[in-house]
Amino acid sequence: MGAAPGRFHTKCIVIDEEITFVTSANASAAAQQENIEAGVLIEDRLFALALGKQFDDLVTAGLLVPVQGLAALQ
Repeated sequence: MGAAPGRFHTKCIVIDEEITFVTSANASAAAQQENIEAGVLIEDRLFALALGKQFDDLVTAGLLVPVQGLAALQ
């Protein structure tokens, strides 16, 4: 039996191609109030650009679909 396809379940925000926030937290009340979560803020332009390119490449390949409404923030 073949393995089931994986899901990309990341919570990353790239800000101004300069700063990246990577976290385990969901943006829900339960995640904020009931769970123990961890995150890291990375202030590294090269990392932010590389991560942004990875997401863009996944969208171009049709493997990710941008969330509607967030495009206006770019």
